[in-house]
Amino acid sequence: MKPSHRFLSFLLIGILLLACENEQQAWLSEMEGIPVCTVPAIIGKNQPVTITAGGITTPGNVAYTWSAPRFTPGTFTGTTLEALAPDEKGEYYILITAHSAGYRDVSKKYKITVVECIPMTGHLDIVAPDDVVKEETVQFTAMGIVSPIEGNVTYHWYAPDFSPKSYTGGATFETNAPKAAGTYEMIVVAKAENYCDTSIQKSIQVKPGRKMQGMFNINASGPTIIGQKVTFTASGITTPTAEYISYEWAAPKFTAGTASGNSYTTICPPTAGTYTVAVTARATGYTDSTVRKEIIVNNKSSMEGNITISFPSEVIVSKPVTFSITNHISNVPHEDISFVWDAPDFTPIQSTGNTFTATAPGVPGNYPIRVTASAAEYINSTFATTVTVKGGLDMTGTLDFHVPPQIVKDLEAKTFSVNSSLVAGGSSITYEWEAPSFSPTT
Repeated sequence: MKPSHRFLSFLLIGILLLACENEQQAWLSEMEGIPVCTVPAIIGKNQPVTITAGGITTPGNVAYTWSAPRFTPGTFTGTTLEALAPDEKGEYYILITAHSAGYRDVSKKYKITVVECIPMTGHLDIVAPDDVVKEETVQFTAMGIVSPIEGNVTYHWYAPDFSPKSYTGGATFETNAPKAAGTYEMIVVAKAENYCDTSIQKSIQVKPGRKMQGMFNINASGPTIIGQKVTFTASGITTPTAEYISYEWAAPKFTAGTASGNSYTTICPPTAGTYTVAVTARATGYTDSTVRKEIIVNNKSSMEGNITISFPSEVIVSKPVTFSITNHISNVPHEDISFVWDAPDFTPIQSTGNTFTATAPGVPGNYPIRVTASAAEYINSTFATTVTVKGGLDMTGTLDFHVPPQIVKDLEAKTFSVNSSLVAGGSSITYEWEAPSFSPTT
């Protein structure tokens, strides 16, 4: 047979075989679903990868083959592929094919990018205590890495001014602060297999001491009067406790005094005015805390105590009412005090110092009344209250009237009489009648 004839014979046989194969494929069923698997978009060089196939719902017995060039192994048959990524960076593809007798094959291709290392996810940070005090032991914590998980990360700490200055291991670094207050740098590097290193540098403020806690304040023992003795007391610091605190007072316009614990006794300046008193609290391991207070020095003493203004429970419009006081001022003899009443909405009738009689306003409402106590060498003190003025008192009892047994129209006058048990607190009662169809009508 000539070569040309032999070639034509082989070509004919090939066409026949292809036709037979296509005819056979035409009789195969279609699978339901497509090969699905979770493929990492990015992996590191030589990193192991595990991928499990699924997604085909019909038929139930499906075999999978994998084609992963440059991976190791490059081909595999089974539901789960376990392989090593290529040792060079680049973009690679994995082809998954589902097979089952009587069904057409179904394939799906996935892209994987191989990188030098995988970036960590999250935001690395160094968490420091609120107060880092010189020469004290302190702990720093690295936080914020989400992936890889904590147990797979090693932290490398660098703090050249601390002691120890470096550490490799977990997320917590315990060290001693520098001997001098100031600003120092600290670095931590997070490392994990197949992941890129992640680092952060942070400035650490080292203080000479911790901040004291509490509401630091100054209080005076009593009124501050020119030339008189007064004791100032410092209070409010809760941390550290009192036995560790010393106080230094500054009251430049006051006479040099005596300090004892948290108190300072001195003599007020000879001239009235506003003066500044300051105190500084000190304790080992803490920063100093200073508080200042403006002190008003008077040329007169303040009255101590109060005055109670009394009056009837019912105050009626335009009626007389008497107010009285009960004196509770403790540091001034009663006979040395004079009282001045101020009730601008009332009409005065009589004032005797301790009492005040006046006519109530003509309109119901709430009205102020004040009394001012004054005495030589003392600052006046004014006390006030509010008086509720009412429109009138309520009568007590019942009101009724007597009706004649027989009334004939237009014939004769009839008398109606009040049948009442009303009481008006001793006042006389006047009655007003209204009978619109009678004559007279009122």
